[in-house]
Amino acid sequence: MVFNAKYGRSGNIDIEIHFIRGEKVIKRFVKSGLLISALVAPTVYAALADAPVVFKENDWRVVRSVDMMTDKVSCTGLLGEGFETQLTEDTLYIKIKGGVDSVTLRFGDKEARPMRLASQTEKNVRSVTLTGAEFQELIQSERLRVEVLTMLQQLVAKDINTKGVRQVVENIRAGCPVPAPKEVAATADARKSIEPVCSKLVVDRMRLAKLKDSQIALICKDEK
Repeated sequence: MVFNAKYGRSGNIDIEIHFIRGEKVIKRFVKSGLLISALVAPTVYAALADAPVVFKENDWRVVRSVDMMTDKVSCTGLLGEGFETQLTEDTLYIKIKGGVDSVTLRFGDKEARPMRLASQTEKNVRSVTLTGAEFQELIQSERLRVEVLTMLQQLVAKDINTKGVRQVVENIRAGCPVPAPKEVAATADARKSIEPVCSKLVVDRMRLAKLKDSQIALICKDEK
């Protein structure tokens, strides 16, 4: 595997990855805050720290940045106040000190999945990455436990609160729109007022019908 990284505008890096299997060469262009942070962490962390927060849900926040030359919007989900755990619209990245050799995942209260070897990408970016079926399982869970055997043969365990991840992903997929003043905090308050009256199934159906959380809150308002 060969990396060819070049700086793009606004501190982004286009990373061209060549996977060489026999005579096949597969090229991918990966744009990811965490992939970048694995290479130039200070630059990326500074950019994320300066980006405004446009959405909050439980322990998660979404920051929004706009390329000054192309006006392209970038949305990144972050856990807590740090930058080690990041979300895109289809991938979760968990940076691991010491790199990743193997991973064991447990979603919610289900049995832990069998240990799997780290992918080549996980080894190169020194981060656990959840994509595809693992990512779909993630957004339906409220807790993620991760056990990693590092490249230094040390065990690292992480217990991540994933409540709100689904809403964060929905916000990112919607382009992380800039909210009206005070809407970031109000959104979380609105969801809290929904829960005692309307069941999760009813609320999910209303969201599928594209109702906003403020509208759902009015429908599910407790009149007592």
